[in-house]
Amino acid sequence: MLESDSTPAAVVLFLALLLFLLTAFLEAGLNLLRREPFLDPKPTDGFGGQALRYLRPRLGVYSDTAAVLRMASAVATTVSAVALASAASRWVVVALAAVGVWAFLALLRGVARSVEERLASLAALSRLALLALVLLWPFAWLSRLVGLGRRLAHLVIRPVAPPALDASGAPEDEALPVVVTEEPLDQAERRMIRAILGLEKTTVREIMVPRVDIMAADADSSVESVVAMMQEGGHSRIPIYEGTIDSVVGIVHARDLVRAVTTGNSPGPSLRELARPPYFIPESKRADQLLQDMREHRVHIAVVVDEYGGTAGLVTIEDLLEEIVGELADEFEVAEPDVELVSHCEAVMDARTSLDDLNATFATGISGEGFDTVGGFVYHELGRIPSPGDEVVSDGLRLQVINTIGRRIKRVRVSRVASPPASEEEILAPKDTEDR
Repeated sequence: MLESDSTPAAVVLFLALLLFLLTAFLEAGLNLLRREPFLDPKPTDGFGGQALRYLRPRLGVYSDTAAVLRMASAVATTVSAVALASAASRWVVVALAAVGVWAFLALLRGVARSVEERLASLAALSRLALLALVLLWPFAWLSRLVGLGRRLAHLVIRPVAPPALDASGAPEDEALPVVVTEEPLDQAERRMIRAILGLEKTTVREIMVPRVDIMAADADSSVESVVAMMQEGGHSRIPIYEGTIDSVVGIVHARDLVRAVTTGNSPGPSLRELARPPYFIPESKRADQLLQDMREHRVHIAVVVDEYGGTAGLVTIEDLLEEIVGELADEFEVAEPDVELVSHCEAVMDARTSLDDLNATFATGISGEGFDTVGGFVYHELGRIPSPGDEVVSDGLRLQVINTIGRRIKRVRVSRVASPPASEEEILAPKDTEDR
């Protein structure tokens, strides 16, 4: 048995445990400062408030510093515990001591996070910010080690799994990992960020209201009739046209129409006089470009034209926002889901559901050229105007038209086609095997 003085190792173990617990609390508190509601409120006065104002733009640096110190204290705790256990001269005791220390440290870190979240308040976090600034400021340079480690890891992993490149040659999710690293985001926030990044790959044609669903009025209609149309349809802006919908001459706003009706002037202004100039865009325009253009031109609705100059559809700023945050239902609207799962092998879908959503729901690979919706696919497969009850079968799926509105498909029932039972010859046939 080895003779050694265990006092220094015990002192190091005690100090390392204290440092680990302190840095775990600091790291948990700094992460809390990134979250709502602690990020937006005005910091409290005093030294704590000043420390909080100083730390907010530097949370990543000080959080990385706390993480480095926590790892260093964990290593010191393990080494000192192993040194104490080595006095027994048995490797089993040493191994158990190392494993036990790491398990205990993980428990301590979990306790620190739990206590921090339960006792968190803006005032408490202000005091914690002051403590973090005092203790971590001399070691802030350690955060560079974390950045260096991330870059080295990127260089090592990149040759093995190169990231997908977009049209500009930049990594597809380059911005997203940066945000995820710098901010603790929940699932909804991650999904929203991906949706924002995906706008540059989404064309207006994919999100527009199709031509057959446009509510529009003839330019020679009376103001009163258009007001009634808006009340019935629940729209605040509708296009007006001359002759056909392919010749849109303006956009009328409910506010302008109501003002014209309530003034009581006779004769009142016509629709042409109340209409505002329409904003035309091609259906190939990218959604992110359209959002920027709408902000610059201060318009909320645009008329989408096809390659022949005819009206293909309408797109509103609400359609763009729904691409980011999801479907926005009106206050009194009874929303019908685009995809309603009946079972694991059957669903009822809106005909406007994209083929990507169809493939994601049933793990299929249906694609087509010239159409990108379930309704368009059914139209293509049928080759004629569909009627309720019509069916098409493709890629192991049966798509049945449930109902239609005029010549347009409204909803479709999608179900998996049961595989035909194997014949007796197929069951008894020997399977090929390779014994090499």
